[in-house]
Amino acid sequence: MINLETLEQVVEIIKDNPISEITIDDGQQKIYLKNSARTIHQHSVDQAEDATAALAVSMPAPEPEPIIDTTIIISSPLVGTFHTANLPLKVGSEVRGQSVIGTIESLRIVNDVRSNESGRVVEVFIEDNSPVEYGQALYRLAPSK
Repeated sequence: MINLETLEQVVEIIKDNPISEITIDDGQQKIYLKNSARTIHQHSVDQAEDATAALAVSMPAPEPEPIIDTTIIISSPLVGTFHTANLPLKVGSEVRGQSVIGTIESLRIVNDVRSNESGRVVEVFIEDNSPVEYGQALYRLAPSK
């Protein structure tokens, strides 16, 4: 059991040494002491953190590697209503150059939409029977190798 005399000795040790906190455990009792008068040590840590932060600010961040997008966007050639032409493309579908990938109905005239490139569909931007604008993205293709 920790007595008052032992506790006073520990307090004197904390006052005279650069110890900011201590835990004493004798198996029966556990005492935690913290020296709040040790602000000098805390200030030196804060100053070191400020110096580190200033160093981090003064060093420029490394340039990220440029991302080269090799995908192909198939866009709407005119305004109208997009139809999948009974062959809806899904992610993973293969497309050949000049193949019909859908139709656009405009002024009651049905126009084929063709892919100028070959590739695999990686993203679908449009649903069947949806209105489209000129230049609106319909599909994204990953080029065939």
